[in-house]
Amino acid sequence: MDLLAAGKVSVLLLAGGQGTRLGFDHPKGMYDVGLKSHKTLFHMQAEQIARLTKLALAHGAKKGIAPPTRPLIKLYILTSDATHAETVEYFEQNNYFGLTAEGTRFFQQGMLPAVAADGRVLLASRSSLVLSPNGNGGVHQALIDCGVVDELERNGVEYLFQYCVDNVLVKIADPVFMGFMHSKHADCASKAVAKAHPDEPVGVLCTRGGRPGVAEYTELATQARHMVDARTGRLVYSASHICVNAFSVPFLRRNALLPLPLHLAHKRSPFVGPDGEVVTPAEPNAYKAEMFIFDIFQYADNMHALLAERGDEFSPLKNPRGSKSDCPETCLHDLQALGSRSGPDDYRLGAEDRE
Repeated sequence: MDLLAAGKVSVLLLAGGQGTRLGFDHPKGMYDVGLKSHKTLFHMQAEQIARLTKLALAHGAKKGIAPPTRPLIKLYILTSDATHAETVEYFEQNNYFGLTAEGTRFFQQGMLPAVAADGRVLLASRSSLVLSPNGNGGVHQALIDCGVVDELERNGVEYLFQYCVDNVLVKIADPVFMGFMHSKHADCASKAVAKAHPDEPVGVLCTRGGRPGVAEYTELATQARHMVDARTGRLVYSASHICVNAFSVPFLRRNALLPLPLHLAHKRSPFVGPDGEVVTPAEPNAYKAEMFIFDIFQYADNMHALLAERGDEFSPLKNPRGSKSDCPETCLHDLQALGSRSGPDDYRLGAEDRE
């Protein structure tokens, strides 16, 4: 908590995704999972930072730690071309949900062209290309290009905590996690949870050629997914990457512009044909390139991971209502369970959402 009280930690929220898979035609952060208060993901998370700020200020006052004159825990929100304007307007219309305009900054990820199977770029019009977001790994370059790293350095911030908008149980800027990272003098740190079962389709923390990284589910052969450590009885590849990370600011300064691999996704994408008419394909026709945020781990000389309890810190919102997992119903259940077991020191929920 000392780091937070001294203003040494800022927060990065990845919020470029739409709620399309949820049947929700708005930024996913505006989704209401069904709490009695009807707070959206953005609302809950902004209030969480506001409550954590109060706790950190009280802690600092007891220990004689002088807070900075700027907002103590600034929130940086990465948006996409599809979500930027609506996200900014939503925060402005709701007075930043207890934060301030000075303590909240929005910036956009980059875009990359989509290409056909034969390598041709696809046209959105006769004079423009079909573009798609460059993936959450594009945040690293955006942090430099948009001057965020410059601002962090000017403000004396040492660490940037990062999470995704769709994890309803995330513990933003968790003081234990940040203290763990600081004690290890880490370039990067990641929170993980144990895989639910060997064939759970998630990426896992690993090393590649002696360097830290993440192996995607599709990269692991069946035999590798089921390998068990004879000493512990646990899966060898068991630490699920849940996209809760933290980076030291010096690490970002040194490495944010270094190259990351491109991952291709085969998707449907309307385009303009040679006759100038819009073609809407029935099957995937475009390869869209993305970068993944975890691919920067390879540049870390000192990286550490902290294992968290899945039921306490990970409940993603991915699927529409009525799905078997990772849907509004499971998220609501997990939030209600958190409210029933946690006390007032758990800053993730306000009193009105603990009922």
